[in-house]
This record gives sequence, C-alpha cells and structure tokens, in this order.
Amino acid sequence: MARPTKTTPSKRKPSTTKPAGATTTSTSTSASVPAPNAPTVGPGSRPSLAQAPRPLSYHLISGALVLSTMAASSLALFCIRQLLRPTFGATAALQYAQVVLIVLCAPSTLVPLMDPHTVLSILGSTIALTPVLVYQSSRLLARLDIIQEWGPGVGATLAQLLAVIPLTVCTVNLMKRWMPDTDYQLNGSIRAGFTTYAGMHSLGPIYAAILPHSELVNPCNLLSATAVVLAFMSIVVPDEDPHSIAAAAQEAGAAAEKKEKKETNTVVKMLLLGLPILFLSFPRLAISNPLGEGNIRMSNCAPIHSLPGEDVHVLARGESVTGTLVVGESKELGFRWLRCDASLLGGQWLDGADQEKLGHAGGESIFAAFDLQQAVLLAEREKKADDRALVIGLGIGSLPSALYSHGVTPTILEVDPLIPPYARSYFSFPALPTQIAEARSWISQRTQARANGTLSPQDTDFAYIVHDVFTGGGVPAHMFTVEVFQELKPLLKPDGVLAVNVVGELGGNAGRAVWVTLNHAFADGKCRAFYDLPAPPKKGEMANMVVFCTPAPSLQFSPLPKTFTQSRTTQLVLGNLPEREISPEQMIGHVAESLITDDWIVREARNYMDKWTTGDVLRHWRAMRKVLPAEVWDLY
Repeated sequence: MARPTKTTPSKRKPSTTKPAGATTTSTSTSASVPAPNAPTVGPGSRPSLAQAPRPLSYHLISGALVLSTMAASSLALFCIRQLLRPTFGATAALQYAQVVLIVLCAPSTLVPLMDPHTVLSILGSTIALTPVLVYQSSRLLARLDIIQEWGPGVGATLAQLLAVIPLTVCTVNLMKRWMPDTDYQLNGSIRAGFTTYAGMHSLGPIYAAILPHSELVNPCNLLSATAVVLAFMSIVVPDEDPHSIAAAAQEAGAAAEKKEKKETNTVVKMLLLGLPILFLSFPRLAISNPLGEGNIRMSNCAPIHSLPGEDVHVLARGESVTGTLVVGESKELGFRWLRCDASLLGGQWLDGADQEKLGHAGGESIFAAFDLQQAVLLAEREKKADDRALVIGLGIGSLPSALYSHGVTPTILEVDPLIPPYARSYFSFPALPTQIAEARSWISQRTQARANGTLSPQDTDFAYIVHDVFTGGGVPAHMFTVEVFQELKPLLKPDGVLAVNVVGELGGNAGRAVWVTLNHAFADGKCRAFYDLPAPPKKGEMANMVVFCTPAPSLQFSPLPKTFTQSRTTQLVLGNLPEREISPEQMIGHVAESLITDDWIVREARNYMDKWTTGDVLRHWRAMRKVLPAEVWDLY
C-alpha cells in the first residue's frame, strides 16, 4: 500500500495567463515597484544599450550638439592663440598650450551638470568678450618685469586664462550631457574631458590650414561669428538630454506638453540668454560706406590708434599668411618699422633734424644686419655687368634696394603677399619685381629645370644669393636643411657668394647647426661668419650673424671703397669688417662629448631647428622689449 505523498505548497507565484480580451489590473504595490530589468526613462536617465535601444533621433541630436559645440570651442581656442601672437609671438603662444588644456580639462570633469542654456550663454558671452580680455591682459602682462624674467611663454599662458578657463569648463560640461553612450558617473566624465581635450587640441591645425588669411577672416571676426552661433544654440537647444527626449516622446501626450512648455519659455530664454551674447558681438561688426564699396564687412577688433600720451601711430595693418603685419611710426623715436607679430622685419630712420643728433640719415635701415649682408658685394670675385642676385625674404626691401643701386639685378622671393605693397608704400623700396612664392618649392623647381636642360645657366646662375628668413618671431625650419643649401649651390656662379642670416645665441644650438650644415654643403668651398653688433658678442649673448659661403676654395673681402655708400651705418659696419669675424670655435661653442659633428647637420629627415631655436626666439622677445618701448609692441 503506497504511502500518501505530502503535498507542499509552492512558493512560486501562480501563473496568471491573461485570456484574450481580458484586462489585467495591477495592485498598488506591484505598480510602485518596477521590475529589476525594466528600463528607466525620464529626465537625467541614461539607460544602457542593453536596457533599451536608442532611436535614430537620439544619435542624430547628440551628434549634432556635440559636433557643433566642439567646432565652436576649438575655433575659439584657435583664435585666442592667434590673438596672443602680436604681443608674445607664435612660439610663446604655443609653448604651454597643450599643458594648459590638459590641466583645465581634468578638473572641469568634476563640475556638476548645469542647465545647457545657461552654459551656452556663459560660453557665448566669454567668446564675445575674448578679444578685449586677451588684448588687455596681454598688454598689461607684457609690461611687467616679472614676465620679462619668466619669459613670453608664461605671459601668453596667463593672458589667456580669463577666456580659456570658462571655455574649457563649459565645453566639458556640455560634452558630459550630450555625448552618446555615457552616463553621469565618473567614467562618463573622464570620456567627456578626454574628448574635449582631443577635439580642441587637434582641430587647431585644421583651422590653420583651411581658413583663408584675409582682412575679413581674422580671429576677432571669427570669434564674433562663433558667439552669434552660440547665442542661437542657447535658445533652441532642448531642455533635457537627447535620450530623455526620445524616451518621453514614446509616452502619450508628452510631445504636446513639451511643445507647449517650449513655446512658453522661448521668449524668456532669448531675452535672458541669447540677446546678451548678440549685444556683446555686434560692436565687433561694422558696415562699410554703402556709397563706396557697398558691402558688409566685419571690422578689426584690435586697437590701431595711439593711446593717450603715447607717440606711436599705426599706419597700416593686415592679416596675412605669416601673421599680423603692422606698419608703425614714432616721431619721438624717429623711425618707422614693419613688424610681423612679435618680430620686426625692418625699419628706417625718418627724415628730420633730430636724426642728425642721433647720427642717422633719413631712409637708412635701423638694423645693421641688412648693412652686413651687403658684404656680398665686397667679396673678391670677377664682377660683370650682368650679375644677378637671388634674395629670399624681402622685409622692407633694404638689401634689394642696395643691390639694385650697385647695378645688380635682384630676383626677389617673398611668401607673404602683403609685404611688397607695404615696403613700396611706406619704405624706400623701389618698384622691383617680386615673386610671391614659397622659396623651398621655387628652389626645387629651378634646380630640377636646370638639371633637365629646360633652363639655361644664364637663367639660373646668380652672383649672389641672400637667404634671410631668420626672424625673432619664428623660424621656417625647412629652409635650413642641407638639402636646401645643396640645391642653392648649383644656382651660384663658380665664384658666387651665399649669405645666410642667423639670429641666436653665440655658440648656441641654432647658430651651431646652421654653421655645421653650411660647411657640410660647401665642403669643397669656404665659409666665414660675421656679427653686426657694435661690440664683439660674448658667449651666450644674442647676436645677429651672417654666414657667407662660396663654392670657390677661398673667400676674401675687399676693403670698403669710399664711393660705396653714403650711409653712415653701412660705412661703420663694413668699414671694419675683418674685426667683426666670428671664429669657427665661437660658432660651434661647447658640444657634448656624446654628440658628433654630423648630429648638427640639419636634414629634411632629421630637422630639429624648431626645437633648437625656441630658446633663441624667447630670448629675442626679451631683448626687443628692452630695446624698443612697449608702445611699439602694444598697438597693432
């Protein structure tokens, strides 16, 4: 007889199968406790892809918001660095740029999320005020003695903080809110900070490559346009994150309620958030005379008028491929100058009785370096009536003018299209033909054409080549390679002379590299170096040097003829040329035992000129700030 089996009640809930057409009524308890895996929707929610698939609208809205914000912020950062160049130079503006961005992005990830309308309003207002903030802070900091001691890199870093701090904080905050597939926890914040750094750091070179260099497209105008875009974004962006919008749209009646709320708040948002940005941006806009050109253009935001009590006047200004070009004049100082960013390209003494007291004649160059370059005309060689010269780098045209006055026809290469008209209009540069071309490409094309036989030697042989692209604001490193000098050498006559201008520390890396590279390119010839200072430069002192090289086995200079020039500066510099020579030991200086001579040959495949000249460029900034008054550098 079988034992009866004890029945144990089941702890599992009975199956409740809903028959067709039946209605299931949930109790209050079950309705208040959501299922463990049920997706959560609503403002501020971030369900993962495993919880709920995101609709296409979510990705479109998120992507549009992220891309537009990143494009605006990175463009603003690029313009800020451009605005720092006229005061501190291109090298200083980028010296600590990457470090600053990293340092600011990291703590910005800890800032709590804010209303996107408020964040965009702060961002747009900051960008609209950036030209004033950067200019005034740069002007004040550059005059401080402590910045003179610390260097222009520190000055440029401090000058941009008032604009870059809110720019970075707001951008990271918006990335945390709008980046797809992130949450509001630490991992989402880190990704937002990294994305902000990567985008703002990498888009700068792209803007530099694609933006045209013109009076219309300048940093101030770009900032004003960016601020206007952010003003409209602060009005039209959604109140909630994109996913909440998509999720709420699935609920009955949510779309109509949201539309009504949006219509109610639009006017308030426009008045409180968008209009202040537009108000700050419109003063940067100017309408030209409708009876003249009849077009609408944006004006420069940089000051171009003298400040009270300052005797400096800006005669011309323009944005171009090499930077901000400025022609300035000072009656008190007695000279006129041409500058590009924080580097002087040249200057001339003005006509007047005061120049007799200063010992200068009107029209003479204020830089003895151009007088020293004229030593190529004193080189002992067979001079002919058809001798020609190749001049790479125009400046204010002092050297081409001197060559032309001695019967030598110059071929002039200049990369900046604004420099020739400035040199002709404001300086004593005659109307000599000037080719606007990148010198490296021009040299390669001429060398190849001669090798192919498409150009005759008469079209390429130069008695003199003057290589003058070494400025205080920056160095085109690709123009100092041994390949460039080896291609220039065949363009010289057998007894022709190449002159290369070098600005740097005596015995420093830049001067040593140029000296060693030239001696390697002219191994079968001869090279000699000279300085232009009134007194011999000391070791470690900044100096303007010119290295002369020739394919001939010797290089000798004749004494200065009495009829050579009426310029007293030229007579002073070239009259005692032998006393100005720099020995090879001084040019090379101290070299570490671990390095050999070949390590200092600049090659296209191994070019460290940018690195080697950084210190010289920063020291040059300090020196020029002491030589010339601050007003010369503040007004542009």
